[in-house]
Amino acid sequence: MNRKVFSLIQHKLIPIALIAGNIAVVHFIYLLAVAGSSYFLTATAGCIIILATGILRPNKYLLLAGTIAYALLLFFSCMTPSPL
Repeated sequence: MNRKVFSLIQHKLIPIALIAGNIAVVHFIYLLAVAGSSYFLTATAGCIIILATGILRPNKYLLLAGTIAYALLLFFSCMTPSPL
């Protein structure tokens, strides 16, 4: 692995993915408690799986995909009405 790519993954992408993953887990628990079953619950679980896979296998594409997917999920969840 190229040193520049390794540095990008270790010092930038993994910390961002860890923060996004922690927020996603809390968001998932909240959705389980409030909404029961919904589209956002499934999408949040998918984002958590992608982020965890990207962290366990330091792959920059999985880390970017998981982080961007969760950011888009948060953006679109703010645009739709609450599941309550």
